[in-house]
Amino acid sequence: MKNLALTSIAILLTTMSLAGCKGGGGGVNSGVDSTKTGEELSEEEIAKLCEATADYVTSELDTKDGACRMVAFPAAFVAYALGGGDEDAMREACTEAYEECLEEDEEQEETVQCEDTPESISDCEATVAEYETCVEDRVAEMKDLEKTVPTCAELSEDDLEELADLIEDGPTGTTKSCEDLADSCPVLAGLSG
Repeated sequence: MKNLALTSIAILLTTMSLAGCKGGGGGVNSGVDSTKTGEELSEEEIAKLCEATADYVTSELDTKDGACRMVAFPAAFVAYALGGGDEDAMREACTEAYEECLEEDEEQEETVQCEDTPESISDCEATVAEYETCVEDRVAEMKDLEKTVPTCAELSEDDLEELADLIEDGPTGTTKSCEDLADSCPVLAGLSG
């Protein structure tokens, strides 16, 4: 399991919190009956759904690059503030933190850990199809967001405030499919503790 600050990587890894998955195409492709509701799923089916989600997310998003860019931005903020607004120092600190993160990430073992159980989703009326649609829509949303997050070399003073807000608040968009999922099954939508 990655050992990175959750607040720093939440933006690009929000999708992985769906169904309590952590880890590391044509869709989620879990192989679980798409008409089954969460309350009907066995422990084995939940594990299959979780693993398929993690596989899909990692195949569609460069989670390592995105996570390391997000980890590097706080270093850029500090360098910019302490350096009296020096953008070159900001970019250099960002690049150093980014490269260090990539090296650490390569040393860490990727695992998938599913936290949901039949008991934790016993009141879930959403179907597997609704869940998989939400995941696919959320990944598409994250791909669009990834395009707006600058690299360290592109980082400018103008980006700092926008990135600070993004790190603090997370993505603002929510897809209709995920709103519907949240109504019928907040656990699978990643909205409950």
